[in-house]
Amino acid sequence: MRGLVLEKHATSGCLVNSFVRDGFLFDGGIREVENAGMVKPMLKELYPENTADVDMVIAVIAKFDVYMQVLFGSDSPFFKDAKRDIRYYLSTFIVWCARFLATGTAIMRMSLPMEQFLGQLLENQALRDIISQHFFKKTPSFFAMGYFSLHPDYYYPKGGVGSIPKALVQRLAELGSEVRTKAEVIKVDASLRTITDRKGNEYTYDKLVWCADLKSLYTNISFEGFAVKQTEAILREQKRILSSRGAESVFTLFPAVDLRPEYFSDISEGHFFYTPSRNGLGELHRSELAALLAGPLDHDGVYPWLKSFCRLNTYEISIPVLTDGSAAPSGRLV
Repeated sequence: MRGLVLEKHATSGCLVNSFVRDGFLFDGGIREVENAGMVKPMLKELYPENTADVDMVIAVIAKFDVYMQVLFGSDSPFFKDAKRDIRYYLSTFIVWCARFLATGTAIMRMSLPMEQFLGQLLENQALRDIISQHFFKKTPSFFAMGYFSLHPDYYYPKGGVGSIPKALVQRLAELGSEVRTKAEVIKVDASLRTITDRKGNEYTYDKLVWCADLKSLYTNISFEGFAVKQTEAILREQKRILSSRGAESVFTLFPAVDLRPEYFSDISEGHFFYTPSRNGLGELHRSELAALLAGPLDHDGVYPWLKSFCRLNTYEISIPVLTDGSAAPSGRLV
């Protein structure tokens, strides 16, 4: 089966990209496959007086280790060949199926927001905030707790994460598929199964995989020709998507530092989380933020809030040169 990938930007990858400036390699979006190993030691060090609560959180994470092993720790039976793997279906599959159903039940129970889940589990408000501020507001608790146990280590691709889409483009070409850059899709006709890019090129499709944001899809979609019930269902979903907005955003700073890599390798790893205060954000990003946004936004109100936010927030710090020496010129640090 041949495929066509239409990429809005000049290079493929979107948030999986890297760029070079003054000899330094920067990852513009994601930086790695995240590590789950930062939470347990961080909590034990920050809250020695709350060992019971910390142990409770660690016990929950351990339970999620089991759930993640069921979901991701073995080959999925949905991608196996029933004729060639008949022994698997007569033995392993039965056990896997039982564990999968139990995991699915746990997922359904854990759909409540992370803040609410931690509120039921822990009494220490600062401890709740330190854990929950790793995530966007109202992140489902199953996703959040599963995040801590999903990946066993950090992985930094040599040459930056941008090397991943480059390799994928090459592999797609070898398989007879094509990637076209600077081809932003501005219209999707779901009834005729056609898409149109900004240059006016029209493409037909059998199956469409939409990898951009849902707002752009529902802004550009045309669904004339569908039955009344289908149209009404699409319109309801369109209204829901277009009326929503992102809960939070990510601010990234890219410093190029004129120091030897050894300066940092002696005191840290290549990727870590830093929290200046053990108090957590607390009401600063809840009631205080709501009050700030409800009034006139001026220098005297915004800047003190931002100062407190920077003092209480958690920072993810990545030092690529500690895992890839070519990421900085002359052995300096990025």
